[in-house]
Amino acid sequence: ETGIDMDKLIDAGVYISQALGREPNSLASKALRTMRPG
Repeated sequence: ETGIDMDKLIDAGVYISQALGREPNSLASKALRTMRPG
C-alpha cells in the first residue's frame, strides 16, 4: 500500500492531457481508464 489514490492520479493525468490538447499516452492510464465504471 502506497497511499496513492490511483483514481485521482488518473484523473490528474487526464486533466493535464486535456489542458495540453493531447490524449494521455501512458499505457497504464489507457488500461486503467477502460476498466473504470462510467
